[in-house]
Amino acid sequence: MVRRSRSRSRPAEFRPQHQNSYKLIYSHQDPVRDLLTGFGEGALVQQLDMDTLEWVNTSLVTDDLRDREDDIIWRVRWKETWLYVFILLEFQSTVDPFMAVRILVYVGLLWQDIIRTQDLKAGDLLPPVLPIVLYNGEQQWTGPIQVAELVESAPDGMSVYIPRLQYVLVDEGAYSDEELKAIPNNLAAAMFRIENSRDGAVVGEVVGQIDAILGPEQQSLRRALLMWILRVVLATKLPGEMIPEVQNLAELKDMIKRERNWEKWWTREGERVVLLRLLRRRFGPVDEQTEKRIGSTDSDLLLEWADRVLTAERIEDVFA
Repeated sequence: MVRRSRSRSRPAEFRPQHQNSYKLIYSHQDPVRDLLTGFGEGALVQQLDMDTLEWVNTSLVTDDLRDREDDIIWRVRWKETWLYVFILLEFQSTVDPFMAVRILVYVGLLWQDIIRTQDLKAGDLLPPVLPIVLYNGEQQWTGPIQVAELVESAPDGMSVYIPRLQYVLVDEGAYSDEELKAIPNNLAAAMFRIENSRDGAVVGEVVGQIDAILGPEQQSLRRALLMWILRVVLATKLPGEMIPEVQNLAELKDMIKRERNWEKWWTREGERVVLLRLLRRRFGPVDEQTEKRIGSTDSDLLLEWADRVLTAERIEDVFA
């Protein structure tokens, strides 16, 4: 995978909407299947019977997991048993360096629930769990993916007592458009392309591809994807712009192609991303109030602020 600079940013107020939209989309079988086949471990995925993918009813889990509205649990057949897929949505502006510990706790809670609900007894074995962190933050993910990396060096003989659990990281912004295009007919890859793009023509093209991938019987998933693009993606990329309501993905593709005056908004999105990247490199993390201010500023002032980053001694000097 080719690492690259992040290509998009979003205001803090859109992150909860993003998580809710993603949870709705990934409550459907096809996006989960495509996430596993396109971005999971190839050798492992080939052993799974994707036709058996089954959503795990949240009523089967404890309050500790049920209250985590940004997590999704599926299961799929592997040989004669179930393999559980735990998808954690992480759409924050900063990286959680202790994500591996959170995953360890959540997997333990899931196993506890399986013991309780399936009435496991001595001699019964727990099902394997595949933890996936789906990350859509502005910064490149840098957190360790294995618990053992977070534990201090221990005396000889203690290594067997240190957990080795790790998770699969899917960092959307780390994939180039060429890499994502190379995964055909994959809903997850198509969504990542839309997220990462600063080109309206590319977004319209991918919307058309999604429309072609989905069958006419998949109306619920079609509606979820349509609302995500309209209410989250376009609302983020085109702040302040009036976005017409459309009824389906075909109409959405035509609208994006027709609205040529949106090009200035796509351009401003790119300028905003560059400014945020410069600020973070020079001064460190950017607070949400500053992000919001940048998100509501016109193109000329964004360019002026970007010039000031080169000589400013403090972040406050950039906006003076």
